[in-house]
Amino acid sequence: MSAIFDHISKFRRYYGAGLVGVLMLVMLGPGISAMATEKDPVQNVYQSYSDEKENTELFDLISSYYRACANNDVDALKAAAHPFSDSELSYISMMSEYIDSYTVEKIYSKNGLTKGAYLVSVYVDMQFSGIDTPAPGLDFFYVETDPDTGKLFINNLYSTYNLNNNENAVDSQVATMIAEFEQQPDVQSLQADVQKAYNEATIEDGNLKTFIETTLQERIVEWAKGYQQSIQEAAAAEAQAEADRKAAEEQAAADAKKAQEEKEAADAAAAAQAQLEANAEDMITVDKVNLRESPDQNSQSLAQLENCVQVKRYKQEGEWSYVDYNGTKGYIKTVYIYNIIANTARDVTLTGGINIRLTMSETSPKLVLAQAGNTVHVNFDCTTGWSQIQLDANTVGYAKTEYIH
Repeated sequence: MSAIFDHISKFRRYYGAGLVGVLMLVMLGPGISAMATEKDPVQNVYQSYSDEKENTELFDLISSYYRACANNDVDALKAAAHPFSDSELSYISMMSEYIDSYTVEKIYSKNGLTKGAYLVSVYVDMQFSGIDTPAPGLDFFYVETDPDTGKLFINNLYSTYNLNNNENAVDSQVATMIAEFEQQPDVQSLQADVQKAYNEATIEDGNLKTFIETTLQERIVEWAKGYQQSIQEAAAAEAQAEADRKAAEEQAAADAKKAQEEKEAADAAAAAQAQLEANAEDMITVDKVNLRESPDQNSQSLAQLENCVQVKRYKQEGEWSYVDYNGTKGYIKTVYIYNIIANTARDVTLTGGINIRLTMSETSPKLVLAQAGNTVHVNFDCTTGWSQIQLDANTVGYAKTEYIH
């Protein structure tokens, strides 16, 4: 975008011809001026101008382009000419704020590089908002014939804007032809005529001169700075968006990895628990004992279990057993628990009386004396030689296994 600041003359398409005559040699800018020194330039530029009064298609094309510029009608612009860069469209939009209308006075052309292509000079009057006198201007277009439709269109690669700012690549032969075209006597004669008309207009209307040479120049510089800033901000925003996208991808990958690791850990824990469950044994405490957090006498006590409390043992680790007590898992000294003999539940009709005690101890308090003929339910037998029995819904205790018959 630095070329935008070089000189207002580089944007001759969009304002008066006064600057054209003054700075004719740089009006196309550095983009193509060097090509004019090439040997054997394209010969078509030496032919005489053709006054296109009768070429209604060309006149309509150019007129529609100018109407679209004045109205900032992007769709109409793209229908008449292409391609456009974002910055050129922004520039046209800014200029449309100051232009009420364009009036095409004359159109001249020479044959272009290929059949159906034209080098076109347009003498146009620009009516600026709030200015009485229109400004004469001289514009250039490279017009080609669309091979598919047979209709004319403006090849906007060769707009003065693109040739100065090099936003889109151009054909070097066409660029050389344009550079040579600008130096031909009849072209320069037309430029001089338009320059004269511009000078007369600005002398007649001081407001026009001030507007073009001061107000408009300042506005163009302001626009260029603003556009450059918007490009920088857009680039920064795009860079930030890309950084955010990468960060989001990295976070998503990290989250997915963490989720996978957590799943694998959960699966491993579930598998380990399943293995523990498969090897679990039903046990019963034979004294008051602490359920501890780890197999250490000094570790935190999770619960204090009474005598004759049923637990599920998963594994034995030396003098400690890893057990589950009503959903709380921890460690109990192995010496305080005994196995419950599997598949020993049964109903028994007593043949003699037995004492049902609170715990598995002959000194434990007696709950009741079960009489001969009573039917009791044996919940389980234990390797301690005691069994847990139930006389009725309210009476559950322990009795010596050998007496239950």
